[in-house]
Amino acid sequence: MNFTIFEPKSNIDLEKFVRFWSKYYGYKGYKWEELYTNAISKPKLDPQDVHKLFFWKNGVRLSKKKAMLVDKIVSRIDIVNKLRGNFNQDIFDKEFNFIKGAIWKIFLLHVIDKYRFPIFDQYVYYACSFLKDGEMKKMPLANVTKMKFYYEVYINFFNDLVERGVDRKKLDEALWAFGKFLKSPYGYRI
Repeated sequence: MNFTIFEPKSNIDLEKFVRFWSKYYGYKGYKWEELYTNAISKPKLDPQDVHKLFFWKNGVRLSKKKAMLVDKIVSRIDIVNKLRGNFNQDIFDKEFNFIKGAIWKIFLLHVIDKYRFPIFDQYVYYACSFLKDGEMKKMPLANVTKMKFYYEVYINFFNDLVERGVDRKKLDEALWAFGKFLKSPYGYRI
């Protein structure tokens, strides 16, 4: 397979990388992409929007436990919308400390401010690690370590690439597809 990567510190081939890898974006929630697109763009979310966004992120029907977590987030819809207009990390941490899983907490951050907080999961972690360090590292199991990586590494990594003129959504799709490839038996060969 002929594939494209790029050197993160230069602009060489970044657009080519995004164009190439975003074509392979096959997220299991992809068939419901309009749920994401329609809801995330609204200036003010309603409870159904939040349910749709988390359903999209999950890619399949929510388990009872996850549905209860989303219901708890929805019960704070006024806070979500307030933070969408004026994000405050202290308020977020206080009001949403019941979310223990890093990926879902990060996704809520993205729902609140899609420009400041990119989507994060295991595949973009693999892509980021490989592109920054030249090796694929295992994603840490501890939620606190995932959050630390997200805040201290991934946000800057992602936003630095966006500042070079690539589309945020297409970049997310490209990193996801590249990370999924790295996790595959073919990816281990590189």
